[in-house]
Amino acid sequence: MSTLLIPLVSTGNVSQLCVDLVLHSNSEEFQFVKELDSIWLHSFLGPLDFVDGSSKPLYHECKNSGKRFTTPIELFYNKRLDLYVLQQRSPIISGYENQFFKEVIIPLVDELNIASIVVLDSAGALDPSVPFSGINYQNLFATARCQLESLDSIALQLQTRLSIQDDEQSLVNKIFHFDAASFQHSFSVDQPVFKLFHHLLHNQSGSSRSLKNVTYLSKIVHEGDNSWDAFQTCEKLAELIPNLVNGQLTTPVSWKGVYGARPIALGFEKGLYS
Repeated sequence: MSTLLIPLVSTGNVSQLCVDLVLHSNSEEFQFVKELDSIWLHSFLGPLDFVDGSSKPLYHECKNSGKRFTTPIELFYNKRLDLYVLQQRSPIISGYENQFFKEVIIPLVDELNIASIVVLDSAGALDPSVPFSGINYQNLFATARCQLESLDSIALQLQTRLSIQDDEQSLVNKIFHFDAASFQHSFSVDQPVFKLFHHLLHNQSGSSRSLKNVTYLSKIVHEGDNSWDAFQTCEKLAELIPNLVNGQLTTPVSWKGVYGARPIALGFEKGLYS
């Protein structure tokens, strides 16, 4: 049963950092598959990332293929886990979220016959687009799950609730169920993930019938050094995808930049964060 891991570009880029940990900690097991169409994303070009001293870096099989740069969105595969992983490095151009999900993500789910999807997200503590829970707002994580019903049932509901402007009464919020301890209790139409889930469910009434379940994992974060948030998210993700990482989590050389990997800062001495 193939699984697809999708990191949304959100507060602190925690999802991208978490995917870095997944890919580079098991770089010998992941293979680069392809670059995806980035017409709906902001431009990005960077060097091929790697773990310092690694005998088999993530892009080891690309040396003779002519690939020399990382691009806005790339696909990787782990045969042991039957796991596809997206790394999206730049955000969707404002106003084109629907086009990106419909033209890039949905066809990929169909092409790979994906049965399970895990979506990573993050939110700021004061993000007005997130429907925070009145009792769990201090919790770090929000987890929601959707076990897809029969296609006939979904198609029937979609006939009456196809508007993407619908919020609390939308099909998305009717069939996704948040864990009791989650810091949010539903999805807002202002969250990009709402649009992604809308199109995934709408697609289920069409030709693709492989997708069986979707899981959403989000973390409360603050802007600044978010490397520690990524470690925490990766540990939580390992509860959703068993045997995700064998051994110690490893950071690539790109992390040796402005902040570095360390626990949450407590003050402002000796620089931006101490």
